[in-house]
Order: sequence, then C-alpha cells, then structure tokens
Amino acid sequence: MVMMEARHWRWGPELLPMEFEDPNSSEPDTGLYMDPDFMDKLYGLRKLIGSIIKITKNGGYSSDGHSSGSAHYMGLAADIKFPKERIDFVSNRIRECKFNGVGYYPNWNMPGFHVDMASRVARWVRNKEGLYISLT
Repeated sequence: MVMMEARHWRWGPELLPMEFEDPNSSEPDTGLYMDPDFMDKLYGLRKLIGSIIKITKNGGYSSDGHSSGSAHYMGLAADIKFPKERIDFVSNRIRECKFNGVGYYPNWNMPGFHVDMASRVARWVRNKEGLYISLT
C-alpha cells in the first residue's frame, strides 16, 4: 500500500486526511493511505448529498479492528454518518454512487453506513445483536 503525499490530497476542506486516521496506529498521517479512486467516489457522494459526512472513529484507513480482509485495511472503505440527512435519502444517494460494498448500521447512536470499493459486491445490515445479515 502506498501513502499519498499530503500535497496530493484534493478532497478538502470537506474531507480531511485526519478524519481517516487509524486510531490503532502510532504511525503519523495514516489517513493518507486512503485510495484516491475511493476518495473520489466518497467525495462524489458528499457532493451529491450536499451536506457534511462524519467519518466514524476507526472508520477510515485501519490496521486492526475490522473483519478479516476488510477493505478498511486497503484504504478502500469508510464508515460514515450524515447527521443532517434522512437515512432513506442517504441510502438512495449511496446506491447512485455504485459502491461495491454497502452496509447499514441502524443501531449506532446515529444510524450510519459502511461503503467500500472492495472487489466483491455485498450488501448487509448489522442487527441489534451484532449479527451481519446479507442482503445480496
């Protein structure tokens, strides 16, 4: 995995590298491991929705804390919330952006989504017991 140079970050001020930092790492600037093509797609989603995206803690690039083979480990995923938008509106905009992986987390303190560009297509919901239910 290649870390981009900070001067190549083009998604600010709406999305900043620090929002994608790995809280499990002592390495600096891990948010710069995010994949540029993924970031373009995420930025496109933000523009389509027209409001703030909140990246959850451990919801960008990550070296630990997700399922085996997670797209987070490759900078190809984000766990996101849209504090000012209705879930159905956000869900429809995510669908328009054609992310490969989409998960819905209705039981977070503010419901949110996982979006990724992993090589497989997957849709799921995580229920209140913590079980992942496939929708694909």
